[in-house]
Amino acid sequence: MTTLANYFLNRSGWVILFIGFMVSNSCLGARMDSSYGLETEYTDNASLLSSDEEEDTRMSALAGFSYLENTSKLRADISTLLEYNDYYHDTFTDEAWAYLSADVTWTIRPSSFFWRLEDYFSQTKRDVLESENPDNLINTNAFSTGPDLLFRLAPANHLSVGSRFSEYRFEETASDSQRESVNTAWLYEFSSTTELSINFEYQNAEFDEDVNLNFHRQDLFFRFNTQYSRSHFQLDLGRSYIDRDAYDNVNGFLARLLWLNQFRQQSFFQLNIVAQYTDSALDLLNVGISGQELDLVGQQISDDIFYDQRVEATYSFGSGGSTYSIQAQYRDEDYEIASLDRRSYALGLNHSYNYSLNLTFTTDIWYRKTDIIDLDQIDKQITGGLSATYRLNRDYTLQFAYNRNSQNSNISTSEFDENRLLISFYYGRYPGSYR
Repeated sequence: MTTLANYFLNRSGWVILFIGFMVSNSCLGARMDSSYGLETEYTDNASLLSSDEEEDTRMSALAGFSYLENTSKLRADISTLLEYNDYYHDTFTDEAWAYLSADVTWTIRPSSFFWRLEDYFSQTKRDVLESENPDNLINTNAFSTGPDLLFRLAPANHLSVGSRFSEYRFEETASDSQRESVNTAWLYEFSSTTELSINFEYQNAEFDEDVNLNFHRQDLFFRFNTQYSRSHFQLDLGRSYIDRDAYDNVNGFLARLLWLNQFRQQSFFQLNIVAQYTDSALDLLNVGISGQELDLVGQQISDDIFYDQRVEATYSFGSGGSTYSIQAQYRDEDYEIASLDRRSYALGLNHSYNYSLNLTFTTDIWYRKTDIIDLDQIDKQITGGLSATYRLNRDYTLQFAYNRNSQNSNISTSEFDENRLLISFYYGRYPGSYR
């Protein structure tokens, strides 16, 4: 596996963090947070196998950092987590992992000239048919940067022009690519809260190892956007045209809907609906951009283009000392060439109860069903957990958690059962929340 130092430390994400941390003491409206922690986790089936289960105990050191700024010149939301894992029985190789989410907008000229930079570094499963363990995880990185120009043609009419250079990296695969894109939009403001636009986006994708995978993409769509104090509604409708260098061209319907309603201070409803052509790289960037987007069924890595139909919903509400959350997801992925078609369903329930100022109990249960169509494989997974979080004082927290993970499948080798016990001790907020 490529070392973390070569793959992550030399990448642009660290440059972003360095700049953010250096200016944090001098910029009004900037805030930096950090936390540190130790974890011990025991599992009775470390590799999530159907037989010959192996016990192991993981010792982890974690450090999380975040930088937030919202000023007239700079809007930045940067968070990172560094994690080192040591396995007592050497089921897996001791290794460091890192996570980064960076979204920075620099206002060069107010209301007319902006520069956007995004970088999302994380891990995902190399093979979705295998269990999620360290041997099946690879580093992924989505990086995008470029300018946006806004021209005011009339009080209610605007023209927007932008361009992006993007780079997508998938460790130990042949899916790395670079993209250049241009986007234009004519926008009409009905009011201070409602806007209609006609959008055109062009993208040129070039792959590092197989030029036959290169393609040109054009998206033409209408966007209706309205935003009030506690509600946001955005609808895209249009069509995509994809010209592939060595394979048949594809085109199809494009639709995206986002509805967020914060109906009380601690209660909200969010709905995401997507129907569009995409690929693993754009999928990786979209997940990074939408921090609220669910990822209950996970991604799969492919060089192919696929038609993605997805519905995601979250309903969260607070009552007294309790907070309840319901999450649901449906996703249908139809690949053009690769035999990776699958249909996924997921439902999650979470309840958090503040017993006192210092003690919180949390319970959750998740159900996931994945139908891998081309292989006639159906996996059904149920995960449940109980945890107790106790604040020792203002700075330090102790957490105990138990999780049960079970999967049934019509393929016997994909079945497994697992029990986990976790003890965490940390300073500040839980370091894993920076992921």
